[in-house]
Amino acid sequence: DRGQWHMLFGVDAISIEYVPEDIPAVFAHEQFHIYHRQLIGAPARELDNVTWWMMWEEGLATYISQRFNPTLDAQRVLVFPKDIVRTMRVRAANAHAAKLMLADFGKSDGFWFDARRSVPGLPPRAGYYMGYLLASELGRDHSLNWLAHLSPEQVKLQARAFLQAQAKSE
Repeated sequence: DRGQWHMLFGVDAISIEYVPEDIPAVFAHEQFHIYHRQLIGAPARELDNVTWWMMWEEGLATYISQRFNPTLDAQRVLVFPKDIVRTMRVRAANAHAAKLMLADFGKSDGFWFDARRSVPGLPPRAGYYMGYLLASELGRDHSLNWLAHLSPEQVKLQARAFLQAQAKSE
């Protein structure tokens, strides 16, 4: 494969997990992952599954997919669980998630991005939501190009500061 990234979409799985209205956001999300990995290169591969980096990768891809599909709200681009936005908007959910994510900041188990695991009071894939909030916050003042080009070192600083601020917002 000579270092090239390829994308395969299993139509059978897509038809089970998504409704037709989800497809533009799903494709934009996945295509952005390929672009971002090519842009960042080896450092991104070395950070696979590290909580702060995955929060950024998944949150940024989700944010980008919404920007490319502006008629879709946060729930539509986050896709599942079907109540992730409502659940995370409950008072103190973001602060709770942020505190726990700070404790897992440098860990590599992917827990925060798993559709089958969660902690009490938080939905599965809460890491996607928190990353989406981070990217949305940074996206208010910066271009998509600027966001995509942030180095892992810059992302780590931004992610830590964001989680610390969220943790205090209780």
